[in-house]
Amino acid sequence: MDKKTFLENIQSFVVKTGYLPLDMKVRVKNETLMVSFAIFKQDSDISLEDCSKVTLVVRDFLNMLLGRDADFTVDVSSPGADRKLKTWQEFSLFQGKKAMITYQDGQSVKAVLKGTLEPDKVVLFCEDQEVIVVYSDIARCQLVLY
Repeated sequence: MDKKTFLENIQSFVVKTGYLPLDMKVRVKNETLMVSFAIFKQDSDISLEDCSKVTLVVRDFLNMLLGRDADFTVDVSSPGADRKLKTWQEFSLFQGKKAMITYQDGQSVKAVLKGTLEPDKVVLFCEDQEVIVVYSDIARCQLVLY
């Protein structure tokens, strides 16, 4: 099984548990397969219990897929309160969250994420107004607690 199919199988399995996997990485180090990712669930803060639950489920899935003698680790985390958004789609996932937006020109603003519009536009609420921004104009977006 190639790496892409392997990742798709794990992602599909995680989605069936009610969570969305983010930033999934698979690598091999010292002959140990290492799987790591964050999980997201709409309208829910991710707890340590959620991470433990998904870790155990994925571990059982990998034991079934690879065999009980396979050497692997599974690391599941929350997206983090100060997550850097990496894709256009994450602006919808994290709608309602507060963020620090840095534009390509270096200007920074605090905003609340409102969602996305096709094609590749982001809706923000900042300075008491709704603003529509082209995604490519954003250099960085990081969730913040303020």
